[in-house]
Amino acid sequence: MLRTNPIFYRQALDLWKSVCRMPYSFFLDSCYGHTAGDWSFLGWSPVKIIIQYRDHCRVITAKDSYDDPASIFELATVELEKRRELVPPSSEFNIPFSGGMVGYFGYESANHFSDFSFLTPPETAISVVGFFNHGVAIHQGQKSAWYFENDSSEPAIFPIAFSDITASKFKPGPGKQISPFTSLFSKQTYLPLVKELKDAITNGDIYQANLSHRFSATGEIDPIRFYDALRVTSPAPHAALINLGSGTIFSASPERFFQISDGAITCNPIKGTRPRNLNPDIDAALKNELLNSKKDSAELLMITDLIRNDLGRICETGSISVPNLKQVSSFAQVHHLISTIAGKLRPDITLSSVFQALFPCGSITGAPKIRAAQLIAKLETTPRNIYTGSIGYWSDSGNADFNIAIRTMYGDRNRWYFHAGGGIVADSDPTAEWQETLDKSAGILAAARTYNANVSTPSLRFS
Repeated sequence: MLRTNPIFYRQALDLWKSVCRMPYSFFLDSCYGHTAGDWSFLGWSPVKIIIQYRDHCRVITAKDSYDDPASIFELATVELEKRRELVPPSSEFNIPFSGGMVGYFGYESANHFSDFSFLTPPETAISVVGFFNHGVAIHQGQKSAWYFENDSSEPAIFPIAFSDITASKFKPGPGKQISPFTSLFSKQTYLPLVKELKDAITNGDIYQANLSHRFSATGEIDPIRFYDALRVTSPAPHAALINLGSGTIFSASPERFFQISDGAITCNPIKGTRPRNLNPDIDAALKNELLNSKKDSAELLMITDLIRNDLGRICETGSISVPNLKQVSSFAQVHHLISTIAGKLRPDITLSSVFQALFPCGSITGAPKIRAAQLIAKLETTPRNIYTGSIGYWSDSGNADFNIAIRTMYGDRNRWYFHAGGGIVADSDPTAEWQETLDKSAGILAAARTYNANVSTPSLRFS
């Protein structure tokens, strides 16, 4: 029997500060405040964890742990099928996630698909997913929340009492500053790489490619403090905080990779960027410039067409449509062009087949996807890791929602990384492309400045 009880919204959001100090906990956070991000989810204490390394997966349960040579996509698919048999979806649930898989797939995990076997994964964990039987679902628009429990054959939603959890009772973690971020590439080393890709486009090798560079910093930060700063300075509809025990992922992603609801799949690729401006007139002019840019519109059209083709591998014939070819969405630091592509999944489609068809997303590789990925793998010199991978959930009921892990920082207690990039096309201006990566870095850099200001008086200058 379904039992529900809305709770006070502020207390629901405060809960993440307690939950996310626990290893293998997650906060999938829609803090941007529009319909694309109405739902947020908290979870902790997974019943099974799968960690993908270069040549095997490590599977961890409460009873044992073991290695498996299969890929994380294969193992996750098998586990989800088991869970659907053990815990049948309840039509009474009105929330999209009430138990199932949550985690991330790093960009280089695509090397398990034959077309991307050239990718070289990092030596550390490539992807991590957990399977959760209980958690909290928060609906932003309704300012309501529910605790769900999926431990038995009768899933239920219980009232939540937060009388013992208030923001004033949280103790801050280490009060040390994070150092200035520096890029692996300087402007002088990045511009020739843009030219090399433009030459490849001129020669007919590719149409576009997404080139990025990696920033790094050091410092023993408190993850809860830092994420609190990030969600204030750079709120995003597909944000996330994941505690991996040995490290942390912070995401302020504006981009949805795909969403699955009742067998329908939707993708929302981003292409085209302009910085925000504090002057309303200048800001409106920048937004209008982006909307009317032939270069950015052509770039978005190419990726929209690429994703339509990718969806054709897993959707019913004739079901794919483009409800919205181009719209401008405005975020804290930038304006973006976004399109919407939708389709009806075939009945036999699984997590593994969805990722094999779509991953990595064309918006962060280029077109044609495989050749563009080969070129950027050569030029970028280091693995992307979580950057341009994907964070999200696949519920026991078959619903799913994954972001593109851009505007995403990762690392351990002492070393931190994030990447920023942009799409290179035939008429790209190398200097403008470099500046675009800095515009996209602004959210994490602002969070770092805010974090430092909250833990110590002196301010630092950031690159």
